[in-house]
Amino acid sequence: IARQNNLKVANKPDSEDICFVPDGNYKKFLENNSDIKPKKGNIVNSKGKEFAKQYLKANEEAIKNIETIIKEENIQCDFEYQDSYVFTQKLDEISKIKDEIEALINNDFSGITLPLKEKVGRITYDFEAYKKYVDFAVSTFKGDLNGMKVVIDCAEGASYKTSVMTLEKLNADLIVIHNNPDGTNINDGCGSTHLSNLCESVKSNKADLGLAFDGDADRLLAVDENGEEVNGDEIMAIIGNFMKEKGELKKDTIVATIMSNLGLFMMGDKLGINIEKTKVGDRYVLERMKEGGFNLGGEQSGHIIFLDENTTGDGLLSALHLLYVLKQSGKKLSMLRKVMEVLPQSLVNAKVPNDRKNDYMNYPEIVTAIREVENECNGEGRVLIRPSGTEPLVRVMIEGKDKALIDKKALELAALIEKVMG
Repeated sequence: IARQNNLKVANKPDSEDICFVPDGNYKKFLENNSDIKPKKGNIVNSKGKEFAKQYLKANEEAIKNIETIIKEENIQCDFEYQDSYVFTQKLDEISKIKDEIEALINNDFSGITLPLKEKVGRITYDFEAYKKYVDFAVSTFKGDLNGMKVVIDCAEGASYKTSVMTLEKLNADLIVIHNNPDGTNINDGCGSTHLSNLCESVKSNKADLGLAFDGDADRLLAVDENGEEVNGDEIMAIIGNFMKEKGELKKDTIVATIMSNLGLFMMGDKLGINIEKTKVGDRYVLERMKEGGFNLGGEQSGHIIFLDENTTGDGLLSALHLLYVLKQSGKKLSMLRKVMEVLPQSLVNAKVPNDRKNDYMNYPEIVTAIREVENECNGEGRVLIRPSGTEPLVRVMIEGKDKALIDKKALELAALIEKVMG
């Protein structure tokens, strides 16, 4: 479609690609795109819309919208097909477009002509869409949750209805807190960013576990039967180990970020699970999963992606995977979480000039100090230094078994960075 609209495609397609061209322009299309040498049947004209409808699992309106967006916005990128979504722009191109949008907003949309009359878009409503999502969620779970008492914290947000309906359909003994959103109370002292209420509810109700979503329900954190927090790294370790034992963890790999706890990587070494590392951000996790053909990845914060079923973090889907492991294993969450040891972490921000925050490794004093701390950890800790993407800060994170020691060293290292670079 990008070629059809005379737009540049970053990666030239090979003979396996399916190309869509306008009627009557077959010859001209190939002349203008000499790098394409398609196999017979891989070039289709507008009659191929019906084929596209099935192949892309999209309706004609969706295809039309995509063509319009490409044409009107003059987007230069490549597109690819994936089972659960239609087209995905390369992530670096998305970042570029986001920057352009932000610049337009900051300039009050100067030079932009807004659509009027018949060019204004139309809204369609589907008030039953949440039921389709619930049906999808239930379909991913084999069996039921009979005999399992679960407390869920809906964060006064997006999961207030769908998570309740899903777990009730699976026959869980369900206790629900913070599921009365009023449009202003989302994440207000509740959800995955404020676990104290959930911890108390799990203990007072003698529940098997608690599940906490965030406001938009793309994250999940858990609480074991003792009221202790179970973070995203631990959830990935529990589910990843279970999937590996069942032969379902593709290439025996979990994709995490550089900020994931060192204990996750130590667990991987011990159990034969490869832990891939990416930059911080679930979009980088997704990109690496797609590149490597992996099906489990996520972040310590609870953004977890199950690529066989979805292409983004989904708190309810993560909850169902965790519940399935508990149900199948018959073990308590406090026992399952022992698959990895969570090492203490200390995070301190060093304030530095914004134009020099990426240059910290150019200072010998800082390099020497980092090496000394790593040597002191003696293989049971690490130092991670990274500049903030949005603030004039260098973030100092140290992990190790001695909490008092790493707190002290993180403060000292941050102070040194401020002194040397300030």
